[in-house]
Amino acid sequence: MEKEIKHPLQQHPEAIRTSYLMLLASMANADGKVEPSELEKLKEFCRIVGLSDESLQKVMAAATGKAGDITISQLEMLKTSNIRFSIMTDCIFMACADGNVACEEENEIQRIAKALDVKGDQIAAIRFYVDKANYIIKNKGTYDIKGVAKEVGDKLKAVDIPVESVLFAFESLPYFQDTNMKELLKTLGYGLGMLTGIGPLIMLGLFGWKGVKWLGKSVNIS
Repeated sequence: MEKEIKHPLQQHPEAIRTSYLMLLASMANADGKVEPSELEKLKEFCRIVGLSDESLQKVMAAATGKAGDITISQLEMLKTSNIRFSIMTDCIFMACADGNVACEEENEIQRIAKALDVKGDQIAAIRFYVDKANYIIKNKGTYDIKGVAKEVGDKLKAVDIPVESVLFAFESLPYFQDTNMKELLKTLGYGLGMLTGIGPLIMLGLFGWKGVKWLGKSVNIS
């Protein structure tokens, strides 16, 4: 039996886990409205990654708009960890959700990338993964999954992005309910035992993200 693998976020100090989830919570509040079901999903995320009650309250405050502006200091806390690549993956998935990245969304992606010290070639590699993941979901069985996995792995490694930091971004997780995406995971070296470890996160599904417009109003980036 394969060993369970915890979500990579669980390997980081609580301050980093809290900052990441506060950013996700702020995304949920982008339009000033958060559904009760979204709050329940956030609470479950917090529980799964082992946040204390105090940290959970900070995340809930960010989700309900009671935490004030998310400041540059929260991004600076994350820029020294590989979690910054997970954040960029989440943002790019959201921006690409409707198949068309608006100019404003592109500007916000560039702003957060600069704040997190994510380089242009690294953004390009993450976009490549997002595009391939969306293609796999929309075009069942019309590609060589091993070839796609090799392309994704090679592009990420070439720009020093750990594969797991992109695969396990929260916006990636629901995709792994798809058989072909599971095969991509396995080809990249993550067997089905890993899915047992993050199964609850996968089953929670996506939030009702509206794009990355939250950055312009919620994050104070100079």
